[in-house]
Formats: sequence, structure tokens, C-alpha cells
Amino acid sequence: QVDPERLELEVTESALIEDPVRSHDMLHKLAALGVTLAVDDFGTGYTSMAQLESMPLTTLKIDRSFVVRMADDPAGATLVKAMVDLAHEFGLEVVAEGVEDSEITDRLRELGCDIGQGFLWSRPVHGDDLPEVLLRLSCQRTRVAAPRL
Repeated sequence: QVDPERLELEVTESALIEDPVRSHDMLHKLAALGVTLAVDDFGTGYTSMAQLESMPLTTLKIDRSFVVRMADDPAGATLVKAMVDLAHEFGLEVVAEGVEDSEITDRLRELGCDIGQGFLWSRPVHGDDLPEVLLRLSCQRTRVAAPRL
């Protein structure tokens, strides 16, 4: 009994490419209900540009494997920048996964990334502890475990 517009479903990139026809149909049905959709672990699979364009996605989540190597590898930052720019061209919000320090946060901000998610803000929490975490994060004017960069 939750309003579908309050739900965001994360679908891994690998799930999108395993059965693209079924994924396409299912995602369109969910979007028609008002559910927002994110592609998770982006960059780890082989999603084509046509698939990204034809899916009713709202968010692209860059896999942590690209984010964590940004500090030490200029090529990593270049890849993240390319993903951010691509997602924005498709009108998608961009979440960087695996943010663990302020240096990476600053770099992501410079690259135009919209949201960060990672241990810098919170470790996974038990459901019973969620109200306290939500309160703490709301005081910081952020989204749960995904602060606006």
C-alpha cells in the first residue's frame, strides 16, 4: 500500500542485458505505474547506448569500482566523467557508489556528479535504526546514504 511514485527500483546492469526484451517490457510496466527506475552497478556490464535510451530510467548509478580508483588513476576519473556526461545527456540523475572520503566527494562534485552514496555517510543499517539515521541525515540536508554533491 505504498504510492508507486515513492518507490525507486534498482536494476543491475547485468540484469538488463541478460534478457533485454523482458527487461524492457517489465521496466516500462513499472514506469507506467509511477515507479522510478535506476540502473545499478553501471559500467560493469555491456549496456548499449540503444538500451539506455529505450529504457524508462531516471537514475544511473556508477559502480564503486570506478569511483574508488579515481583518486589514484586519472583514467578512472576520465571514465567517471564520461559516464556522468552520458547520463546527463539522457536526462538521468547520476549516483556515484562507493564514496568513502571527502577527496573523492570533491572530485565527483567537479565532474558534475549529482549524488554520492557510500560509507563516508553511513554503513548499512538495520531497519530498526533507520529512523535515527534518517533524522541525522536530514539534519545534513541530504538524501539517505546518497547526499547531493
